[in-house]
Amino acid sequence: MRKLLLPLMLVAMLDTPATSSSVMPYRKSLTMQIMQNWQPKHCIAPVVISLVIAKDGKLLKHAILQSSGSKKCDQEALHAVNETDYAPLPKWYLGGPLEFKIRLDPAVRLYDLAIVSSDHARYVEAEQLLKRALAITKKALGSNHPDVAYRLHKLAVLYERRGRYMEAEQLYQRSLAIRQAALPTGHPDVNESLNDLATFYNSQGKYSKAENLYKQFGRDDSEAAANLSNLAEIYRVGGKYAKAELLYKRALAIDEKTLGTDHPRVATLLEMYSTLLRKTNRVTEAEQLEARASAIRAKSSKTSVIEN
Repeated sequence: MRKLLLPLMLVAMLDTPATSSSVMPYRKSLTMQIMQNWQPKHCIAPVVISLVIAKDGKLLKHAILQSSGSKKCDQEALHAVNETDYAPLPKWYLGGPLEFKIRLDPAVRLYDLAIVSSDHARYVEAEQLLKRALAITKKALGSNHPDVAYRLHKLAVLYERRGRYMEAEQLYQRSLAIRQAALPTGHPDVNESLNDLATFYNSQGKYSKAENLYKQFGRDDSEAAANLSNLAEIYRVGGKYAKAELLYKRALAIDEKTLGTDHPRVATLLEMYSTLLRKTNRVTEAEQLEARASAIRAKSSKTSVIEN
């Protein structure tokens, strides 16, 4: 579920008529180039810039529409605009000069730079950039905004990767608390925090804490079932058979409801559950589950042959 590297988050708002909406890919490409040329060393707030581009790609006009509040930051943004190479507009474009505006958000750009640094194992640099992005977001939106939770979560991931487990746990917990307070139960961001903190606890051997988090999932879907079955396996291997069985049963019920009783994943869960039953000398029950799993796989195999 973790996805450390995300695409650039860009905002480009068209001011031209709707007939020009088909140039969206062109505008997005230019916005990405400007973002990549932007090094917001002095920015603590977004800046909005207007652009006018001729059909041959010449930059005709640009200006600050909304200042960041910092002259140096505005200059950095204008410098990025001037340093960008503008390609000609698409040949099929029949309109006049293209006018649009872009919103450059320093928190977004710093986050992107942090991801690049992390991917190249420049972890100290990545941490500094993430902390700057977090500080900017807090100042702009307040300490309890979901965007702040997003920054905290990503910093926690970095800390966990670096073995700074106590700090990682604290940030995971803070991010989860903000998301649970600000977002509805079952929201993808809430479930991301629940899942990643539970996975963290699993890796630390804190299985009871992980189980409590898995139980808070606000949805019953295949992802939740997978999490429960993974935790059940940990309990089974650790000899905690009663806890493992409860989780197998819950995961099985979810998959049967969401995927159908004849789905291959149901067969996999039945096989996992049967292993537990054999371990506890409930051979007859295990054989029944194994027989059902075999029937599901046979039916699935026959269906695949017919479809091919």
